[in-house]
Amino acid sequence: MCYYCIKKQLLATADEVLLEIESTEASTSLQSTYECLVDALLSSSKWGCHRTKSYHADPLPFSYSVVASQMMEELSRSNDEGTSPPPRRIIENLARVTRRMLTVDDINPHGEAVLGVEVMSDVLKTLANKLGLEDTDKDGDA
Repeated sequence: MCYYCIKKQLLATADEVLLEIESTEASTSLQSTYECLVDALLSSSKWGCHRTKSYHADPLPFSYSVVASQMMEELSRSNDEGTSPPPRRIIENLARVTRRMLTVDDINPHGEAVLGVEVMSDVLKTLANKLGLEDTDKDGDA
Protein backbone atom coordinates (compact mmCIF):
# COMPACT_ATOMS: atom_id res chain seq x y z
CA MET A 1 0.00 0.00 0.00
CA CYS A 2 1.47 3.34 -1.03
CA TYR A 3 1.09 6.61 0.83
CA TYR A 4 -0.88 8.10 -2.06
CA CYS A 5 -3.61 5.58 -1.17
CA ILE A 6 -3.41 6.50 2.51
CA LYS A 7 -3.53 10.20 1.61
CA LYS A 8 -6.63 9.67 -0.52
CA GLN A 9 -8.45 7.73 2.22
CA LEU A 10 -7.49 10.13 5.03
CA LEU A 11 -8.59 13.23 3.14
CA ALA A 12 -11.77 11.65 1.76
CA THR A 13 -12.81 10.50 5.23
CA ALA A 14 -12.05 13.91 6.74
CA ASP A 15 -14.02 15.76 4.07
CA GLU A 16 -17.00 13.45 4.35
CA VAL A 17 -17.15 13.27 8.15
CA LEU A 18 -16.92 17.05 8.46
CA LEU A 19 -20.06 17.33 6.33
CA GLU A 20 -21.90 14.99 8.70
CA ILE A 21 -20.46 16.05 12.04
CA GLU A 22 -23.81 17.20 13.44
CA SER A 23 -25.56 13.96 12.48
CA THR A 24 -26.11 11.22 15.05
CA GLU A 25 -25.65 8.47 12.46
CA ALA A 26 -23.14 8.10 9.67
CA SER A 27 -24.52 7.92 6.14
CA THR A 28 -23.94 4.78 4.09
CA SER A 29 -21.35 6.66 2.08
CA LEU A 30 -19.44 7.77 5.18
CA GLN A 31 -19.59 4.26 6.62
CA SER A 32 -18.08 2.88 3.44
CA THR A 33 -15.39 5.57 3.27
CA TYR A 34 -14.50 5.00 6.92
CA GLU A 35 -14.31 1.23 6.47
CA CYS A 36 -11.95 1.75 3.53
CA LEU A 37 -9.77 4.04 5.66
CA VAL A 38 -9.61 1.56 8.54
CA ASP A 39 -8.74 -1.28 6.14
CA ALA A 40 -6.06 0.82 4.46
CA LEU A 41 -4.50 1.90 7.76
CA LEU A 42 -4.51 -1.59 9.19
CA SER A 43 -3.10 -3.16 6.03
CA SER A 44 -0.39 -0.55 5.66
CA SER A 45 0.56 -0.71 9.32
CA LYS A 46 1.04 -4.47 9.18
CA TRP A 47 2.96 -4.28 5.93
CA GLY A 48 4.99 -1.17 6.76
CA CYS A 49 6.16 -2.53 10.08
CA HIS A 50 7.77 -5.60 8.52
CA ARG A 51 8.61 -5.01 4.89
CA THR A 52 11.95 -3.22 4.64
CA LYS A 53 15.03 -5.02 3.39
CA SER A 54 17.10 -3.97 6.38
CA TYR A 55 14.34 -4.97 8.82
CA HIS A 56 13.80 -1.42 9.99
CA ALA A 57 10.17 -0.67 10.73
CA ASP A 58 8.71 2.16 8.69
CA PRO A 59 8.02 4.67 11.50
CA LEU A 60 4.85 6.23 10.07
CA PRO A 61 2.73 3.03 9.96
CA PHE A 62 4.32 1.93 13.22
CA SER A 63 3.02 5.13 14.83
CA TYR A 64 -0.61 4.37 13.98
CA SER A 65 -0.66 0.57 14.08
CA VAL A 66 -2.21 0.35 17.56
CA VAL A 67 -4.85 2.99 16.78
CA ALA A 68 -5.68 1.23 13.48
CA SER A 69 -6.17 -2.06 15.34
CA GLN A 70 -8.42 -0.35 17.89
CA MET A 71 -10.44 1.25 15.09
CA MET A 72 -10.89 -2.15 13.41
CA GLU A 73 -12.04 -3.75 16.68
CA GLU A 74 -14.55 -0.95 17.22
CA LEU A 75 -15.77 -1.21 13.64
CA SER A 76 -16.16 -4.99 13.95
CA ARG A 77 -18.19 -4.59 17.15
CA SER A 78 -20.39 -1.98 15.49
CA ASN A 79 -20.94 -4.20 12.46
CA ASP A 80 -21.83 -7.14 14.74
CA GLU A 81 -24.41 -4.93 16.43
CA GLY A 82 -25.78 -3.72 13.10
CA THR A 83 -24.65 -0.14 13.70
CA SER A 84 -21.77 2.06 12.67
CA PRO A 85 -19.67 4.54 14.62
CA PRO A 86 -21.34 7.98 14.67
CA PRO A 87 -19.59 10.83 12.84
CA ARG A 88 -18.26 12.30 16.10
CA ARG A 89 -16.53 9.00 16.92
CA ILE A 90 -15.12 8.76 13.40
CA ILE A 91 -13.66 12.24 13.69
CA GLU A 92 -12.18 11.38 17.11
CA ASN A 93 -10.48 8.33 15.60
CA LEU A 94 -9.24 10.33 12.63
CA ALA A 95 -7.79 12.90 15.03
CA ARG A 96 -6.08 10.15 17.05
CA VAL A 97 -4.45 8.73 13.91
CA THR A 98 -3.36 12.19 12.80
CA ARG A 99 -1.88 13.03 16.20
CA ARG A 100 0.02 9.73 16.29
CA MET A 101 1.43 10.31 12.82
CA LEU A 102 2.47 13.84 13.78
CA THR A 103 4.70 12.38 16.52
CA VAL A 104 7.07 11.00 13.87
CA ASP A 105 10.02 13.36 13.39
CA ASP A 106 11.59 11.61 10.39
CA ILE A 107 9.03 9.80 8.25
CA ASN A 108 11.68 8.04 6.15
CA PRO A 109 14.82 7.61 8.27
CA HIS A 110 16.12 4.58 6.39
CA GLY A 111 15.20 5.72 2.88
CA GLU A 112 13.02 2.64 2.42
CA ALA A 113 9.49 3.94 2.90
CA VAL A 114 6.98 3.14 0.21
CA LEU A 115 5.92 5.37 -2.65
CA GLY A 116 4.37 8.68 -1.68
CA VAL A 117 5.94 9.12 1.74
CA GLU A 118 7.10 12.58 0.67
CA VAL A 119 3.51 13.88 0.58
CA MET A 120 2.62 12.80 4.09
CA SER A 121 4.00 15.82 5.98
CA ASP A 122 1.71 18.13 4.00
CA VAL A 123 -1.20 15.71 4.28
CA LEU A 124 -0.83 15.63 8.06
CA LYS A 125 -0.74 19.42 8.26
CA THR A 126 -3.86 19.60 6.08
CA LEU A 127 -5.63 17.04 8.27
CA ALA A 128 -4.63 18.81 11.46
CA ASN A 129 -6.08 22.06 10.08
CA LYS A 130 -9.30 20.40 8.86
CA LEU A 131 -9.82 18.64 12.17
CA GLY A 132 -9.01 21.74 14.19
CA LEU A 133 -6.15 20.12 16.05
CA GLU A 134 -4.74 23.06 17.92
CA ASP A 135 -1.71 21.35 19.37
CA THR A 136 0.19 19.64 16.57
CA ASP A 137 3.49 19.39 18.41
CA LYS A 138 4.96 16.07 19.53
CA ASP A 139 2.46 15.31 22.32
CA GLY A 140 0.68 12.55 20.33
CA ASP A 141 -2.46 10.82 21.55
CA ALA A 142 -2.28 7.06 21.95
